[in-house]
Amino acid sequence: MTPGHEVQLFGPGVISRHLKNGYIGTATAGIDQEIGVVKVTAAYVGTSGIKLPSAFSPNGYGGAAPAFAPFTQFDASGHPVGGFGPELVMTNGSHSTYHALQTSATMSQSKIGLSFQASYTFSKSIDNSSAIIAGLQLSTGTILQGPPQDPLDLRPERGPSTFDVTHVFTFSAIQNLPLDKIAALNRLNKKLTSGWQILNITTLTSGSPFTVFSGVQQTGVGAGGADRPDQIGKPILSTSGRSARIISDWKRITVHFFRSRLDDLEHWEGTRFAGRDTRILTLV
Repeated sequence: MTPGHEVQLFGPGVISRHLKNGYIGTATAGIDQEIGVVKVTAAYVGTSGIKLPSAFSPNGYGGAAPAFAPFTQFDASGHPVGGFGPELVMTNGSHSTYHALQTSATMSQSKIGLSFQASYTFSKSIDNSSAIIAGLQLSTGTILQGPPQDPLDLRPERGPSTFDVTHVFTFSAIQNLPLDKIAALNRLNKKLTSGWQILNITTLTSGSPFTVFSGVQQTGVGAGGADRPDQIGKPILSTSGRSARIISDWKRITVHFFRSRLDDLEHWEGTRFAGRDTRILTLV
């Protein structure tokens, strides 16, 4: 009891007696071929994370209703009067899979002084928890991952990982500049005209997935900060301005069954990335 006669429920954080070490399985298969001076490779890479650590909340979150807090005692009006509060148990409830096609083309220095490496990866990473969430999400900023909407059912949480990037293309090239062989520059010292190169690094990627959270407690499971609104209209994601805007219509969830992460909300993709770095350098 507090001085205001409010019940303070005990919220334990424990490790399950059945917790075991998770493990990862990996499978690869690839081919490579030399086409002239260019070496081309292509490979499949697959990994699976099995029985990975995860946080389990068997008694709901703070403020959970009696239907979601079996270890809390309530009075006739639904106010907690004893028992346990939110519980956090470390278990082996997470699973992840990763599948990718990885390709590359490499050319060592040619007769014209050019060398390059280009690579492209087409991949998909899926899990039911991209990180271990301990406690409640109290941040008012961007949340990459929230706790499960329903801590007693993790099946709807399965979807693209927060770090999933479907397309990644990188290209790097080095071109030697034979300035010491230009007749007009023969009068200059060789130390000034030799060893010059142009270096270029280009990276292109698709965006990472993101989820829309309602930001308010909508269900009896408690204030876990993970409630997702139902989509009732086709959303429009605009990135034409200085900041991204989401235009859509939403309705609040009032039932205790939740939409899967594999629905349209979780398939939203963030802003694509393009980067290029070009430099002229010399060996000293």
